[in-house]
Amino acid sequence: MLKHVTWAAPILAACTYACPLDAKAVEETIEVSVEVADARGQILRQPIKVTIFRDDSRLRAPFLILNHGRSNDAAKRLSVRASQFAANARYFVSKGYAVFFPVRVGYGATGGPDIENSGPCAAKAYRRVYEAGARQSIAVIEHAKSLPYIDPTRGVVLGQSFGGTNAITLAAKNIPGVLAAVNFAGGGGGRPDTHPEQPCGIDRMTDLFASYGATARIPTLWLYSDNDRYWGPSIPRAWHKAFTDRGGIGERRRDDPNPAGAPDRRPRSGGTGARSRAAGARTPRREVPSRGPVHVSPQRVQNIPLLRGTKTRGGPARFRTCVK
Repeated sequence: MLKHVTWAAPILAACTYACPLDAKAVEETIEVSVEVADARGQILRQPIKVTIFRDDSRLRAPFLILNHGRSNDAAKRLSVRASQFAANARYFVSKGYAVFFPVRVGYGATGGPDIENSGPCAAKAYRRVYEAGARQSIAVIEHAKSLPYIDPTRGVVLGQSFGGTNAITLAAKNIPGVLAAVNFAGGGGGRPDTHPEQPCGIDRMTDLFASYGATARIPTLWLYSDNDRYWGPSIPRAWHKAFTDRGGIGERRRDDPNPAGAPDRRPRSGGTGARSRAAGARTPRREVPSRGPVHVSPQRVQNIPLLRGTKTRGGPARFRTCVK
């Protein structure tokens, strides 16, 4: 069942790269029905809100699924909305994509139970909650492929935090038409305020990424910041290694927020928590302490070999085929 609420307006700023001068950026909100299981295996069926950003001058565009993250704060989960990611979406529209932003079950206007709660720290049920997220993305992908303005053979999945892990979950499924996946700061069990750089269930998450690597056969890109309070610099390296050691194709890129000569403001071990340690110190511009929307600059994306179509150690990049 789909319900449409559509509006269109010219957005010249989004047309820097690929849009003709008479193009209009269309923003459309629909509902897509999903069926998912929570961490206890209980089945839930309900519609989710999906916002589509696209350039209506393109007869057929590749699709891009943009997945949000997860907060432990219920109020923040309920505040998730597409407008928080509009700048990201419009950037990718300017590169030729039609962007689909699903608000998953338990978030924002979609509402519903918190099916992505993976349980207590000592017994994280990661696989089931990421499968729930992936199932929702698959429903959106299948709907996207049915649209007349979408090329069903060319698509990318991209996400941040929980959504970043979801991108790798989807990569492991080798969905027809999905050519690549981008993981921005993906992981699970982060405790930045009480146990910075010490997420719950590290081994469980490592095993999960290893299992994804055993089946994933599309190129993936992993982007992390060294001073990320959720995972720190070393844990994402281990996750990526587990993925590639089992056969996954992945390039990892680190964002150093403290270039040569700048003070290192990452949380240190000990003390009374990340927030108190950071008191009085200015937060570096690129630090990721709060898991808000990740803003992707054109320069940063264009400098990523996987996105500009060159070869990488993980194998030939296929993003070039996604936007022509």
